Amino acid sequence: MAASQTKDLKSLAGCGDDAPAGEFPFARAFVVQFVERAGASPTKFEGRVEHLETGHRGRFGDRNALLDFLVGMLAQISSRSDEEAESAEGKPRSRRRGSAT
Repeated sequence: MAASQTKDLKSLAGCGDDAPAGEFPFARAFVVQFVERAGASPTKFEGRVEHLETGHRGRFGDRNALLDFLVGMLAQISSRSDEEAESAEGKPRSRRRGSAT
């Protein structure tokens, strides 16, 4: 890809090199890889996605499945962050089903 194309893509995505480091935490980083099929429509969403921090992977056959995976992983991350914040503040953690008393 030419340098001008890369610059154009970064400006479109709103994440140029001058973005603050903390704005894109590693815990929220994903790799999305699309399959290439001869004659396939450019709007066909098929491939795999991986959450970089945990290594959780999924395959998707359409954009809804891709979004479901991303939303599910982000919800888990958010939930985990909330639990860690409560623990750091000294608040008791909510008991999970099946945990010892």
